[in-house]
Amino acid sequence: MQYYSEEKSGKKKRFLYKILLRINMEIPLTKILNLYKISKELKIDPEKGIIKSKRGIRYLLFSSDMALAIEDELKRIIGKDMAKGMTYRIGYEAGKRFATPFKEEFKDKTTVEIANKCGEFAQIAGWGRHEIGIVSDEKIVITVYNSPISGLKKTLKEFSCHFHAGLLGGSADVITEKRIRCEEVKCVARGDKFCQFILNLKPNKESILNYSEVNANSV
Repeated sequence: MQYYSEEKSGKKKRFLYKILLRINMEIPLTKILNLYKISKELKIDPEKGIIKSKRGIRYLLFSSDMALAIEDELKRIIGKDMAKGMTYRIGYEAGKRFATPFKEEFKDKTTVEIANKCGEFAQIAGWGRHEIGIVSDEKIVITVYNSPISGLKKTLKEFSCHFHAGLLGGSADVITEKRIRCEEVKCVARGDKFCQFILNLKPNKESILNYSEVNANSV
């Protein structure tokens, strides 16, 4: 009886192996692994029209061009320089809300580990690949490949990731529990190969309030 059970189990394993082999022939293994990562982080219910993270937070899928439309409309209403600062501030507050669940879930981890968790999720969510470099206790460099916004602004030839800069600053604010000033120093929209941001962990009050002026001087 035991022999029969083991034989049946062996047939089942071989059958599953054949299925996986068949799938791998039609779909590259890397794509299967990527889909697995997404399914671990995001739960999609097409019938209800709901996308939630495993932390229970609801997410929306919309194009980067739709996000760009918000900033373009702000420029039209309040002017270019003020729109930069406003977009940064909105991104900053959004970043704080984004990072808070990660800070709570991984409270026993180091700040770098929490930041990497945020970066991994941001990558899955379509915000590009983030590489974090620690320069000093007061300065962090984040390099972003495949930024969703700057690629749409290549004709502008100026720093364009104001929302993304704010998002990184706000996230770092929550993770480090320090007021952050984030400045973009390289941008695909300017012709660079990637976007790069410097996070100053000890900014003065003026540099926080005058984001648009500081950023404009960097152009």
